[in-house]
Amino acid sequence: MKKVLGLFLALSSLHAFAIAPGDTVSKIVLEYGDGQKVEGGAFSTDEMKGKLAVLFYVDPDEKDTNEAFSQALADKNYSLDQYSSFAIINMAATWLPNFAIASSLKEKQKKYTRTVYAMDLKKNFVKQWALADDASVIVIMDKDGKVLYRHDGKMDDSEIQKAIKIIEANINV
Repeated sequence: MKKVLGLFLALSSLHAFAIAPGDTVSKIVLEYGDGQKVEGGAFSTDEMKGKLAVLFYVDPDEKDTNEAFSQALADKNYSLDQYSSFAIINMAATWLPNFAIASSLKEKQKKYTRTVYAMDLKKNFVKQWALADDASVIVIMDKDGKVLYRHDGKMDDSEIQKAIKIIEANINV
């Protein structure tokens, strides 16, 4: 019984630290063995501050899950003075070899220059922000890193419209 109670408390505390709307995110740095930008060099979540930021945290096996939202954002063509986009790939969530994923990501970075791509090799965002593992997660943050919106899994049309409305209500703030 003690083991079951201990497991329950451990799992409950993990979800208690999950980022949610209203929370301000903590700093995560991907460097050395933890990960890096696809183009090389360290990545820090401090790069997300200063303007509205949209984060895609994605298991490579779920890369197309929220393509409709990604396309909706591309169609909006928001000013890069007020908006930024980040795709952090959860490299530890798949059996695919890192070199194959990295090669594909380099091509995506060339094609989608408005988005910063980085690789999370050790599930740092899962551990520190309690983002869903083996999934596609969308997080929208204001210029100070305050979470405005979070969605785990596939966004349907109503969720996409909700996220766009949140972006448009906060992009010039």
